[in-house]
Amino acid sequence: MDQSDNTAEHSSELARVDKRRARPLEQGWVRARLIRDLAIGEIPQKTLAEEFGVVDSAITEFKKRHWVEIERVRDNMADQYGDMWISSKRSRLAELQKAAEKLAEKPDARSAEVLAKLLKDAAEELGDLPAKAQVQIMQQQVTYQIEGINLEDLR
Repeated sequence: MDQSDNTAEHSSELARVDKRRARPLEQGWVRARLIRDLAIGEIPQKTLAEEFGVVDSAITEFKKRHWVEIERVRDNMADQYGDMWISSKRSRLAELQKAAEKLAEKPDARSAEVLAKLLKDAAEELGDLPAKAQVQIMQQQVTYQIEGINLEDLR
């Protein structure tokens, strides 16, 4: 490998690293936390930028990109799970559907078993299957007293 190949490979690696650093706010928990912080609005943007290790303009750009999600969280502030996709019935059903579609393409017995479970889960999510009722039976001791009969005479 000559020097120019090494330089090109090094430049390519630096570009990948720069790309990851370019959007540090888009990583899972960071993204969710920043959306929630922006929706609450108690922490100044400058403080958020310092906390997340970015410049103020990165927070501004983030707000522009995610304004719909920020507004949704703001509208549902009482719901502590509002910013999580799994808390949405529609999102849960969409994930079940994706998984079911993948499994439907596989003709093996295990896939058919899991697919049946997913379809049952979706039906329960939609309310198409009755909820499983739990019945509790409490035993009480009942004593009967018959007037005019001495129980001692019966023994």
